[in-house]
Amino acid sequence: MMVEARKRQKENLTRTQVVWGKEFKGAAFLAKPETVVFKDFEVGKTYYKKIQLTNVSFTFNTFTPMKLPSDVIDFVTLEFTPPGSISAGVSVEVGVVFKPQVNEDIISHLPFLAETGPFRVPIECLTKKVLAKSSARTMELNTTVGEKVVLSCDLINEGALPTKYSVEYAPNQDVIGAAHIGGGKGSGEAEREGEGEGGEGEDVSLHLRDAVEIECDGVLGGYSKSKVTFTFSPMMAGREDNIELHFKMRKGGVRSIPLLLTLVAGNVPIYVDRDVIDMQCCLLSFLYREVLCVRNRGNNALKVSPKVPSEMRGALEFVPNTGFVQAHDKFDFQMKFMPNADMERRCKKYKQEDGSYRVPVQVEVPDQTLPVFFHLVFHLTTNMVEITPAEVDFGDCFTSEGVSVPITVKNKSMLSQQFGFIDLHKDLDVQPGDGFGTLMPYEEYQMKVIYKPTVAHRFVSTLPFRTSLGFVADIPCRGFGRDPPLKLSTGRILMPATARGDINSASVVLSNPTDAPKTFHWDVDEANHIRLHPVVGTVPAQGSIRLQVDFMPPLLPEEGAKKGEEGKEGEEGEGKGKGEGEEVK
Repeated sequence: MMVEARKRQKENLTRTQVVWGKEFKGAAFLAKPETVVFKDFEVGKTYYKKIQLTNVSFTFNTFTPMKLPSDVIDFVTLEFTPPGSISAGVSVEVGVVFKPQVNEDIISHLPFLAETGPFRVPIECLTKKVLAKSSARTMELNTTVGEKVVLSCDLINEGALPTKYSVEYAPNQDVIGAAHIGGGKGSGEAEREGEGEGGEGEDVSLHLRDAVEIECDGVLGGYSKSKVTFTFSPMMAGREDNIELHFKMRKGGVRSIPLLLTLVAGNVPIYVDRDVIDMQCCLLSFLYREVLCVRNRGNNALKVSPKVPSEMRGALEFVPNTGFVQAHDKFDFQMKFMPNADMERRCKKYKQEDGSYRVPVQVEVPDQTLPVFFHLVFHLTTNMVEITPAEVDFGDCFTSEGVSVPITVKNKSMLSQQFGFIDLHKDLDVQPGDGFGTLMPYEEYQMKVIYKPTVAHRFVSTLPFRTSLGFVADIPCRGFGRDPPLKLSTGRILMPATARGDINSASVVLSNPTDAPKTFHWDVDEANHIRLHPVVGTVPAQGSIRLQVDFMPPLLPEEGAKKGEEGKEGEEGEGKGKGEGEEVK
């Protein structure tokens, strides 16, 4: 009896909740907060938190705590007074007492059983940690010789555990060579020479590293940040020197935070924003504009004047020709470039293997020993299109006919260009594409020029040709329109809809406008079911004759057989009818 009673009790622990015919499903109680978190706990202390469990089911419900999981049963206790039956929307407080005995994270849950089924409340018990990060992963120290720049980086601890830190070089950090810039030469030329001298480059790199002062040690407290200062004061010019540093933590999961330090020691305050200005492909006699940006990284305003090379005079201009660049500011010169036909000869020594021109241009700075250079790179091309033949001769053509002459257009430019034959005479036509199209670089394209004279006369005109790059050509055209020896009254006959087996006829007049008789012969294709008569004949001088055109679509084979049977039956019926009539009579 007791066993059966216990079984019935176990089966009746939960039940289905149905209100107004709707069954409730899901967790019957909602926890606030959703997760119980004990953060940064210390072993031996007692922590207490309250949670609110709200009945979110359709009607009355209740709950009771279940046995805690094994990972929290020794550390967590619930303070709970059974509330009895709880109305929907009513909350009940449950106290959670946490007494940590070991310094380890605990991620688990608190189980409860409601009338409609079990539900859980997550619990997280987190130890004190060092959660360190850097406000920057890369830093650039950029200054000129004799000046000092100071930048800082923040080390941030998002955890409660304090730690000591130090700044160290990466274990595999090698000396990276930097180019030394000597006096009296251009910046780009000096860099190339510095790259060829390995020992001198290593000395510059060592100097750049020695010119950096870093606060190497410190203490990073819990939930705080510490500022690490980098001071860079180079006494020797050089290019970028990348140094890999690590923030070493004495505690915490992240023991090392990398930082890439970039050092730039400029030797001169004035420099150009772009060492190479690429004008791409330029057409002769076309104007191109670009901006030359000159920057000053020094502390004093300086005068600058871009100088036009002798080979580029008349093709290159800077507006204005002189400017003052303020300290730590920039100045923009408008550069106008209009290449001419003589440039290919004058700039021959600057021509590269790929056909481009690379011309060095100096920016003069009176108060600076080293000049500043940039390179102007460009390709030269033309907008020419070669058209053959240069003159189109159509010869003689009857007014009722047309004659076509092939014409070839070839793009001589490195750029693609759209083209078109425009404003054509009414007797001319160009195909395909109605005389319009696109020519790719060095492409050759063949078209047809069609001449259809409307009157008999000597034809003289031009064929206007234009491209999107400004190429213009007017191609001379000539021809002679003549009247035909014989004329038809119409060039088109429209037959009405004709049933198979029937005939439709039409007539046209063939006239002879000349002073001599003309003989004609028609070549008719019988497959088109057209019959013309007379097929052969002679038209007298200044006379005309009538031609008849018959359209006779034949019956289909099955229709012809059926019609033959119907005709045979009709003949038999007619004979029978006559016989009967004689008898009656």
